[in-house]
Order: sequence, then C-alpha cells, then structure tokens
Amino acid sequence: MADTNKVKFGLKNVYYAIATIADGAVTYGTPKAWPGAVSLDLSPSGDAEPFRADNMDYWRPAGSGSYSGNLTMAYLPDTVKTDLFGDATDKNGLVVEQAGGSAVPFALMFEFSGDQNEVRHVLYNVTASRPNINSETTPADNLTPITVEIPVSASANVDGYIKGSATEGDAAYASFFTAVQVPDF
Repeated sequence: MADTNKVKFGLKNVYYAIATIADGAVTYGTPKAWPGAVSLDLSPSGDAEPFRADNMDYWRPAGSGSYSGNLTMAYLPDTVKTDLFGDATDKNGLVVEQAGGSAVPFALMFEFSGDQNEVRHVLYNVTASRPNINSETTPADNLTPITVEIPVSASANVDGYIKGSATEGDAAYASFFTAVQVPDF
C-alpha cells in the first residue's frame, strides 16, 4: 500500500534486536519491546563534501549513509542495560556496569503514526552510548517523569542496508515486530 500520509505524529512500538555478525553475514535476534517511547531525533551525519579535481566538484557523494541523534525513553530497563551496553547481572540480581564494555550493534524498530496510515521503520545497524545519570527531587504535587536520553548512531550493516520502512497494508507490515525485516529484492 502506498504511504498516503500528509503528516506524521506519534512515536510508539520501539523494539530492538541484537545483531550478530559472523563470516561476513548479519543475523538478528528476536525483537524485544522497549516500552515508553518519548521521542526520536536523528540527523544525517558523515562527510557529504564533494571531491574536488580539475578545478571543479569532480564527484559528489549521494548521501551520508549514517544518522546520529537521541532516542528518548521513559525508562532504561535492566534488560536494555545488559543487552545493549554489556552490563552483567550477578547471582544476587545486582546489575553491574563493567569497565571495558563495548556497545552491542542492534536493529532499532519503531512506528510513526500518520493522518492516514501507520508507518513502521527499521534501522539495521545501531549502536547506543550510555545515557547520563540524572534525577531530581520533585514536589509531592508534581510527579513529572524524568526521561532518559540515549545517544544513538545508525549506519549501514554489512549488507549495505541502512534503513527500511513498511506502511499499513504492505506484506512486511503485519510481521514487522516479530523479526527484523530484511530486503528481498
């Protein structure tokens, strides 16, 4: 079905799926729901400067091929800390951040509402950085939640895919959050 939206609004249904790269191929684990989506703000990044030769712009890249920005969520669950940041849980349930941990690549899946259709998106190769640690005392009559802003970067996976989307009615739409939808050309 063609995307007939005139406007988009509303972020919901955030999921992540761990990416594993072996023998030059990428596979994805089962997507896990990450409730509490507040906002997503990604901007194209990378060097889009033209290559100069013969006293002119000899070659101009088609696009940056990467994005960076912030995913703001209501909360950072322990499962996300262990899955995406490599934290460990000891036998007593203590979740521990360890020195030397590295970011785990994952697919990020989410949905935007539109005036006509819902559109589901996937970014195939995402890494997240640890968010700041923050909180504050609030007055008893003002229970405004404090959100978590997670810096994220997205780029092409080993297959060269950066992002994809499916609109209500597309074959990929119905099963979008059960497995990472990879292109089948």
